[in-house]
Amino acid sequence: MNKLYTLVSPGSFRCWLCCLLFFVTTAALAQPKVGYSYVNITKKTVGGTVEPGDVLEVRYSVMFPWGFNAANNRRVYRVRYYDNVPSNTTMLTGGTDRLRIITNEGTTFYQYTLATGDDAGNYKATAVAPEYKIRINIGGPLGLAPTAPANNLTTDLTGGGTINLTASGTGDQPKWWTGHLFSTSFRVQVSGTYGQTITMGGGRLYYSLLSNGSGATFLPVPTYTIMIAKDDALCDNKVGSNFAAESGGTFGNAAGLNRAAGPAFPVPSYSYVNNVSASVAVNDGSYAIVNNTSPRSSTNTNARHIPNCGTGATAADDCNNRMFGGHWDIIGDHTGQTTGASNNPPASTTSSGYMLMVNSDMVTSEAYKQTINSLCPNTTYEFSAWVKNICSTCGSNANLVATNLPGVLPNLTFVLDGVDRYSTGEIAYGSSWVKKGFTFTTGPTQSSVTFSIRNNAQGGGGNDWVMDDISIASCTPNLIMKPYGNATVCYGNPVDFAADIESISSNYTHWRWEKSNDGGTNWINETSGTGTPVLASGKYTYTVDHPSFTGDSSAHGDIIRLRVATTAGNLDDNSCSFLASTQVVILVNNCQNVLSSDITQFKAQQINAGVSLRWAAVNEMAGLKYQIEKSTDQRNWKKLPVVSAKVTAGQNNYTELDPGTLSQTTHYRISMVLNDKIKYTHQVTVQPNSSVPSGLTIKTIQNPFSNSLPFELVVPENGEVNIMLFDLYGKPQKQLNWKVSRGSNRLNLSETSTLSAGNYILMVRFNDQVAQKKVLKMN
Repeated sequence: MNKLYTLVSPGSFRCWLCCLLFFVTTAALAQPKVGYSYVNITKKTVGGTVEPGDVLEVRYSVMFPWGFNAANNRRVYRVRYYDNVPSNTTMLTGGTDRLRIITNEGTTFYQYTLATGDDAGNYKATAVAPEYKIRINIGGPLGLAPTAPANNLTTDLTGGGTINLTASGTGDQPKWWTGHLFSTSFRVQVSGTYGQTITMGGGRLYYSLLSNGSGATFLPVPTYTIMIAKDDALCDNKVGSNFAAESGGTFGNAAGLNRAAGPAFPVPSYSYVNNVSASVAVNDGSYAIVNNTSPRSSTNTNARHIPNCGTGATAADDCNNRMFGGHWDIIGDHTGQTTGASNNPPASTTSSGYMLMVNSDMVTSEAYKQTINSLCPNTTYEFSAWVKNICSTCGSNANLVATNLPGVLPNLTFVLDGVDRYSTGEIAYGSSWVKKGFTFTTGPTQSSVTFSIRNNAQGGGGNDWVMDDISIASCTPNLIMKPYGNATVCYGNPVDFAADIESISSNYTHWRWEKSNDGGTNWINETSGTGTPVLASGKYTYTVDHPSFTGDSSAHGDIIRLRVATTAGNLDDNSCSFLASTQVVILVNNCQNVLSSDITQFKAQQINAGVSLRWAAVNEMAGLKYQIEKSTDQRNWKKLPVVSAKVTAGQNNYTELDPGTLSQTTHYRISMVLNDKIKYTHQVTVQPNSSVPSGLTIKTIQNPFSNSLPFELVVPENGEVNIMLFDLYGKPQKQLNWKVSRGSNRLNLSETSTLSAGNYILMVRFNDQVAQKKVLKMN
């Protein structure tokens, strides 16, 4: 969408613009512009990778400015386009297949058969380089409108048609405010197989500034490489964000319509607008970083829009609250949303998140680029972003008559290290943001990649979009311990347990068991090896057994965990390996009745003063003691004061108080100790009084934090949460599992003083629910 931005009313806008347009655009667009792209017709509305059998439409987009070549009647002569069929594709040559001239919206303006000698286009399958297989003569015979296509069909460099660039009112169609705008197109079908690439390029547009055709000029295009790949689903288990240079892909948060800092990675072919306002627009080929798409920071999402501006509107309802006097949506950014909803548009003084706002160039071109470092070798990642079409009324026909429809629909390609990997398909206008992305695996030694985003559609009359929450995240495997929870055995018996490893990719083959005998402070490497994943139900799965050992006093209290990675080297890198969300605590009980004493009942109840503990015992022996222990995770147990047995005949009753306010689910047990003999009771659980929450929520959190990170977590039921703290490069800095109870739980991520100052992501996973918060570490 590109209109000269002004404060005049929409009714007088276009008339005033037309009077000035011829004079202001010749200098602004002194030279023609071209672009090269393709649209996956098979997946035009849904997007995805390019797969065998897909139909691709190859487009060469062209923009000739009005008034160009003023010295020679503002015309260009002998205009013709040449191209070849991309590798690993075949030309579609059925009875309805055509060479076309299309508008910026992709609709057919002219079409020609593939045959030679009947119209202005031809396809020669037997052409040998340097001869091209495809040729389209563009424009009309000298002095005539292009409604009568040129009939010079030779394949030399002297034929072609004439394009009239007098002005927007009298120049040739298809028109835009600033020039003659169109694309050539032809269609091919992918014949290559998965893993192969398609190379397209080499096409060029020829034209002459002189009517006799001498001094021909040609405009080349870049060569593109397209990966033929399966259209895999995005990760269902991912962590991390490597877009640190753009605040983790969120573009930051502050008050003020325009972000103070410019883009971390400027796009050379686009102009950055850092002062969007009521008098400064984001025109074609420009972009901005804003927290509100309204140039006036309007908070009224229902303000009037074209064609319903009318008269008598209030200031809050006026069309000028929208970009270009009534066209673009009024929304806030997307960060913090888990669905397609937008955040509320903020006022100019309200702190809010920013987003990338793009008005696409007249020709297809790159719109974003960034190099990402510190990736892990041979590791699967997801690259994704949330995108929204923001104009419902930007369309116009080939004669520049407004249709008040969305017009050009954004269609973006995500490029990885110069290879096209995924296209979004056409992003239809609607109320929601849509998430688009793909997965990829780094090479055996690769640690960095370069991403770019390219427009497949032309600008002018639409192709206006916003993007937020760009993410590159590790697709982590699921590690499921068996048994889930602690391994409790009798003294002298074997201890056996295992883990299932599940992943969307087959590369997490390296594993290692690790053990701690000091409560998790230090870890010792045990056994390691490799597994052979087998594809089942869409996941690659294998099982790792822990070597069996005998449960005795030396093993009691040990903690065992499993680590997996894609290479042996990655096992030693905390940033490139993954731990099971559950650790196994070895509990060795003396299961023989060597103690004749028994606890016949054991109860715990929350009271105002704390937790009341009551038990009854029989057959007590001299010297018997009761050691009360409590835990909030059933792993780490705190010892309370020891109680000596009464040692009287019959049943003896005991009551003890664990003082203090109970803020989370707490577990209690009692061990009967006599000399070197120990006998445990069953555990009892006490839950704090709380209402039942509807879902996983990080309710309150200390932000910023320093030596520790305390927070309140609300969970819908009893269970265990996996807590991870990531830096903005996706590297896990802290990880632990915590038993939680239904309702509110006060947790504390301790020992954070050694972390560097900066932004981090706190992520909590409970069953299939995930909650996360962005936090700031300060020294």
